Amino acid sequence: MKSLITLLSLISFFCVNAQNTNKFLDRDFWKSEPSVSLIKKTIEDGNEPTLKGTSSFDGVSSKLRL
Repeated sequence: MKSLITLLSLISFFCVNAQNTNKFLDRDFWKSEPSVSLIKKTIEDGNEPTLKGTSSFDGVSSKLRL
């Protein structure tokens, strides 16, 4: 029973972790020069504009570095 709970916990962790993609941290998103309405829709879809990436930059700061 204990190993079953552990296995289910690991599976749920990986499933949740795999869905954590943020379009604002993708350079290709910013290279396409998105409109304000597209940015608002992306936020409504669950992407976080202030989430920090691997270099501790958020999506907007990454846009400024391009």
